[in-house]
Amino acid sequence: MSNLVTRLAKMPSDQKRATLANLPTHLANAAQAERLQSLLTNFGFIEAKVSELEPQSLIEDYNLASNPCLLTSQEKTESLKTIQAALRLSADTLVRDKNQLAGQLLGRLISCSKPEIQEMLAQAKPRNNIWLCPIIDSLASPEGFLIRTFTNHSNIVSAIAVTRDGKQMISGSWDSSVKVWNFETGEELFTFTGHVDRVNALAVTPDSQWVISGSRDCTIQVWNLKTGEQLLTISDHPDSIEALAVSPDGKYIISGSWEGTVKVWNLITGEELLALNLHKEPVRSVAITKNHIISSSDDKTIHVLKPEEKQLIILLAHQESVWAIAIT
Repeated sequence: MSNLVTRLAKMPSDQKRATLANLPTHLANAAQAERLQSLLTNFGFIEAKVSELEPQSLIEDYNLASNPCLLTSQEKTESLKTIQAALRLSADTLVRDKNQLAGQLLGRLISCSKPEIQEMLAQAKPRNNIWLCPIIDSLASPEGFLIRTFTNHSNIVSAIAVTRDGKQMISGSWDSSVKVWNFETGEELFTFTGHVDRVNALAVTPDSQWVISGSRDCTIQVWNLKTGEQLLTISDHPDSIEALAVSPDGKYIISGSWEGTVKVWNLITGEELLALNLHKEPVRSVAITKNHIISSSDDKTIHVLKPEEKQLIILLAHQESVWAIAIT
C-alpha cells in the first residue's frame, strides 16, 4: 500500500474515483483481510477517498472488516472500529471542509495507543500547507458517548422526533424548516419549507410514514416521509402551536397552543373534532393514550381528560411551568 497514493495520482479522474469506491469491497469479497485492514489504516487512501467522495462512503467501508469470513484479529478489528467512529464524529465537519481531515483525526485519536492508529496518524502529520496540528486530545473521543453531529439548520433547533423504526430523525428549527435525516448515515433526505415562522413541535405517526409539524405561524402541517410531499395544512388555531402528539392508532392529531387550548383533529381530513379551553396560559406539552388526553402548561397544571366520559382531572403538582410530559 506504500505507493497507493502515487498510483492514484496518476489515474484519470473517473478511474481514480472508481478505484476509491470499489477497492475495499473487492478486497473484502476476495477475503484479503490483511490488505483490507492495511488499506483502511492508510492515511493516503483515507484522505483520497474523503477528497473525491463523501465521508459516509468511507465510513461504510469499515463495516466490511466486520465480516466473519475475514480472519482479522480482534485487536485490528477494534482499531478499525475506532477509526470509523472518529470519522463518523468528524463527518459533519468534513462535509463542509475536507481539508480538516488530519486535524480531526489527530484531535480525536492522538492519545490512542493502538499501533495501527499511531502509524496512520504519523502518515497524517506531514502537510504541505499551514495547518493547526493538535498535540493533545482536543476533540470528542470516539470512545465517548457522542456518535454523530447533525448540522445544517441556520437557527435554533427547537424540536426533534425519531420514527418508530429508528431509520429517520426529524428536526424542526427557528429557521422555519423541518429536516428529515437518515439516522444511521447522517444524510439529509428532505427539507420541508412550508412554514413561515419558527417550528415548535413535531410528531411522527406510529407507522413512520408521516410527520406533523407545528409552528408559531399558527399552522399544523402534515408531510409524507417517503416522498417529501406536503399532505395537509391546518390553520384553525388562533395562536402559535406549541405541542403536538399523534394517537396510538395514527388517526388523530392533538395540538396545544399558546392561547391555552388543546384541539383534536382528524389526521386524514384535517377536521377539527374537539376544542378544549383547558389552560389559562400557553400549553407546553401534550400526550395521548388509548383513552386519555394529557396536557401541561405554563399555568403549572397537568390536565388529564377522558373525552368519552367527559371527565377531567387537574393535577397541581408543580410550582412553575410544566414544560414536558411523557407516557410509558
